[in-house]
Amino acid sequence: MYAKSGSIEYATKIFEKNCERDVVSYTVMVEGCSLHGLGELGVSLFHEMREEGIEPDHVAYSAVLRACKAGALVEEGKLFFDCIEQPEIEDYISMVSLLCRANLFDEARAFIEEHGIVHCAQTQSTLLDGCRMHRKKQMGKRMIEQLIELDPYNSNNYVLLSNIYASMGKWGMVSSLREMIMDLGLKPMHAYSWIVVRNKAHVFGVADVSHPRSQRIYWELEALMEKMRQSGHVLENDFSMHDVDEERECIPSGHSEMLAIGFGLISIQSRVPIRVVKNLRVCRNCHSMAEWISKFVDREIVLKDRDQFHHFKDGNCSCGELW
Repeated sequence: MYAKSGSIEYATKIFEKNCERDVVSYTVMVEGCSLHGLGELGVSLFHEMREEGIEPDHVAYSAVLRACKAGALVEEGKLFFDCIEQPEIEDYISMVSLLCRANLFDEARAFIEEHGIVHCAQTQSTLLDGCRMHRKKQMGKRMIEQLIELDPYNSNNYVLLSNIYASMGKWGMVSSLREMIMDLGLKPMHAYSWIVVRNKAHVFGVADVSHPRSQRIYWELEALMEKMRQSGHVLENDFSMHDVDEERECIPSGHSEMLAIGFGLISIQSRVPIRVVKNLRVCRNCHSMAEWISKFVDREIVLKDRDQFHHFKDGNCSCGELW
């Protein structure tokens, strides 16, 4: 519970007090480490489990494979994958993701061909994630086009392609794709972020002004952005492979996660971590802003997006810029 809610420290304390550790408790901790970007720690715990004579099962191997993915530990990941007697699709996808995170795209494609998972939508989506991480726009464009062929009624695929065209300045193609989305009757997923303050959940959408303290939230964020500009921090003009069309047209301070963070800054006492959950992936600009804010206001920010936890502290993030 603690690991999944963002408190890996409390999860670790409970684990360390447990005198009768078994494959389940170890697997939970390895999985928790992967969720929080602590890949090396997860692998270390897995080795500790084996040293204690506890035999790992398929679930444990899958968990440590995800830990390798989080830490981009390629050689260890290959060894663990080979230990799985009957890999499932999730295990193949974890290996593809690991290779892409390490920028080994040729090796990832060879792995896909070898295991016959070329025509799997999850495979193409994982390759696309790697393209986004390493900013391979042309390759990402090809991946999205293949994804659309495999899954033609997934609106997010069209939005992703639209964003790549936008990053290339091909606005005519952006307009055409929007019309196609409307003609197909598809509805892109909207972005939302949540924060709990005084036992009450507050939800924010993109460019949301419905919250009673919206004016103060925007004032706080604009003041921070101005200080960022004065310090020489420049936000990227890069919308490549961003998840949501509506966010692409909104300034970063209007993104749902930034509004939630802004509300946390004005509502939660200093030195207490700000915890935010978002239903989609955090964008590069918001990620960069959260890093800067954590250092400028000396505040830890814990942001969980759709894939993992990001712990922003002293200007750095636990994900190591791999997300």
